[in-house]
Amino acid sequence: MGPTHKYVAVRMSISSIPDAETLRLRKLLAFLYENFVRTKASPESVHPLNVLDRTSAENPKLAVEALLSGIDTMLSIVDNMPAAQRRDLDQRLIASEAMSESEYKARYGKSVKKILKRGHIANRREYEHVRNLVDKAEGLDVPSYIDTLQSLLDRYAETGSHQE
Repeated sequence: MGPTHKYVAVRMSISSIPDAETLRLRKLLAFLYENFVRTKASPESVHPLNVLDRTSAENPKLAVEALLSGIDTMLSIVDNMPAAQRRDLDQRLIASEAMSESEYKARYGKSVKKILKRGHIANRREYEHVRNLVDKAEGLDVPSYIDTLQSLLDRYAETGSHQE
């Protein structure tokens, strides 16, 4: 089942991402939502592309962060899929002219090592990414750096921004 949302190449004033790539990212977000999250009861107003368009109209600088954060959140849903299913997902995304999961992670994925080395969370997107990792680790036998990530989350939440 493919995405039903109409893809409108909305110019989001994202100078760092070309319009053609923005469209592929929007398709990725819509595909993930429509295939893994959406229910028949989900109102159209909560469709991530509609939320993104409203965000873009209100605060264009926040739009790229909202787009990438939304994709990160949706991809966390499929993180535990077996490798064969993830390869199939990549093929379906490519066939729908969306950015594949593997391409997205290679180009836009945030490295935990980079955050740990830096010693702070730099922006809201990194915060959401780290929060997803920590939330998924709750109650599991996890690497020791999860405690460090939790303290970075706490510091970011207290200040609303990074600290050197």
